[in-house]
Amino acid sequence: MSSTPTVYLVSGSNRGIGSGLVTLLAARENTVVFCGCRNPAAATDLDALVAKHPGKVHIVKIVSGDLEGNKAAVEEVRKIAGRLDVAIANAAIGNYLGPALQTPPEAMREHFEVNVIGTLVFFQAVYPLLKASTETPKFIPIASGAGSMTDGARFPVPVLAYGASKAAENYLARKLWFECPGLICVPIEPGGTKTGLTETVIQAVPQMANYPFQSAEEAAANLLKRIDEAERGGDDGPGYWLLPYAGAEDDVLLDIPPLVSSVLGILPVPTETAPIITITVTTTVTATTTVTEACSPSITSSSPPMIWRQSLTMTDLDEWNITNFACGKQNLNIVSSIPLPLYASAPIATELVSLTNDIPIIIARGPGPLPPTESPSLLRITYPIHSSDPSLTPLGGADFYSNPLSIALKNATSVSLSYSVFFPLEFDFVRGGKLPGLYGGAYGCSGGKSAEECWSSRLMWRREGAGELYLYAPKAAQTSALCSTPPLTICGSADGQSIGRGSFNFTRGAWTHVLQRVTLNTPGEWDGEFELWANGKRVIKLDGMYWRKAATPSTPDEGHEDETGGAGDESEENSPLLDQLQGILIETSSLSLGYSGFLLKPALVPSMNNTTLSQTALRPNANGVAGAGTHRPPERGTNTSLKPKTSKTTKGATSPHGPPGFSGIFFSTFFGGSGPEWATPEETWTWFKDFELVVHY
Repeated sequence: MSSTPTVYLVSGSNRGIGSGLVTLLAARENTVVFCGCRNPAAATDLDALVAKHPGKVHIVKIVSGDLEGNKAAVEEVRKIAGRLDVAIANAAIGNYLGPALQTPPEAMREHFEVNVIGTLVFFQAVYPLLKASTETPKFIPIASGAGSMTDGARFPVPVLAYGASKAAENYLARKLWFECPGLICVPIEPGGTKTGLTETVIQAVPQMANYPFQSAEEAAANLLKRIDEAERGGDDGPGYWLLPYAGAEDDVLLDIPPLVSSVLGILPVPTETAPIITITVTTTVTATTTVTEACSPSITSSSPPMIWRQSLTMTDLDEWNITNFACGKQNLNIVSSIPLPLYASAPIATELVSLTNDIPIIIARGPGPLPPTESPSLLRITYPIHSSDPSLTPLGGADFYSNPLSIALKNATSVSLSYSVFFPLEFDFVRGGKLPGLYGGAYGCSGGKSAEECWSSRLMWRREGAGELYLYAPKAAQTSALCSTPPLTICGSADGQSIGRGSFNFTRGAWTHVLQRVTLNTPGEWDGEFELWANGKRVIKLDGMYWRKAATPSTPDEGHEDETGGAGDESEENSPLLDQLQGILIETSSLSLGYSGFLLKPALVPSMNNTTLSQTALRPNANGVAGAGTHRPPERGTNTSLKPKTSKTTKGATSPHGPPGFSGIFFSTFFGGSGPEWATPEETWTWFKDFELVVHY
């Protein structure tokens, strides 16, 4: 046996098939393995592999399409190993589903940038060292059946952007074979493999759940066998290898029966408007409220939803596409279980809800939490003793901004975010704390800052686990109806508002699943919406929302959060002032801000001479005409600079000069408010899972 080790470089090695490849290669005798990944600092699994095989496994930074960065990684390979025998181009993305008529150019560009240009740049960087190291260098692109010109194109799943890019990669592999004498370059498709993309496909085409997918580890073993056997071959160039695997026939991809009659078969079918139910409740005050059935389609969309879902086997945060980690990295860990003593002894019913087809669908129901050994990847957040607001010491919780659906979010107007959160059995809620939500526009729409160029829809827990929407949006432009959302709403003078406090509860010792949906307003109009579900039940429904107006140029705040403002933070539901003023709408002038603040506890409304009130009368129309059944703008102060401005900008657009659209997920959790009265009296934790981001249209 040769004493010279075989040297491998694998791109995209931090998870999935790439992780399986480097793990198996490291276990072989006489190998040196270089693991290429985009963010080595976050590759904890690769760190463990390096520790297990010291001197044999090395991590290098490889970002798809970055030629100089790729060359620097290869230079590191040369310095350490002196040679390179096999380069495996595994890095790829597949983050958009949609047929040709609805695929945005940005989606095509992003997939080609990574899956084609990224592979080309990787080859340009590695080939000089490959050629200098061996007479039979191997450059192996990991292919996909979606890139087949025959079967991939006719397969009834709308993966145009991904499939076309992988088809182009196949062409690139053949071209490299012909241009580079002696090079063994064969695109190898491992067969159906369970990856993040397949989870997304299953959501679009549920029948695919019955497909016999192999694990990433099984796929890696099959791939390495063929990579070992790969030869230059004849003069006709490389073939396209489709590997059989356990549980599937050799031609499984060719003979699979049609799952749907066509791509159009998976698109939402136009439906009639959901039935409207009018409920009139007569007491001292007669109120007429219009309610739409929570489980009826509320919006007809001509395109399928675009979905990102947290991987069940997540080992790092790469898939989140974090754009700014503001603070608290040291408080975030990925774990696989929760200690059993932290669960409630009695099972608590839970329901997991998805809005992937504009309809809230229960996708899982159970009597209680899964045993800790069966948990998927969990995010564990630590709150050190006496921690609260992130601007103070010690720093508790974590704040980061994430955009895993960057292309789809760009022009979106309706998006939902869902996740599950677990509070330990003995968790002390103190006065409250923040939880993740959506955001739009610039960073930092929090901490008492103005919401003129941004908005956010985080959630909060309050005393004893009372839940609420903690809203950041232009307060001066909202209708007074927003500030009367039951059971308790506190609208202060700042843009952070406590909406629907106590409409649901977070339960100690059990998972609580929450789902929020934000529908943006047309700039300058009161036609936005917000809906919130907790454990499968809709608990908040807000119409006439004013999320944004025309924004002015701004620079994103790259710093940590300074959570010291927002009257919604500082007010307490059991304060003496509120106890004395239950049911009374109070307008408090703010000369410095130019608009009014409101406090309302609507559970106890005083007698008003049997006047009939219509909730729709509180919503404004374009003419500002008030009257029964009409709309009027909200009351504001005299500072006209804070009044909403109309705009003809496209509803979902986001630009430095336009209204803020969707920017992504604002993962934010800590105790506070600010000040010692908010701080946790002991070190404690929360756990998160089931994150799902859906672009509806």
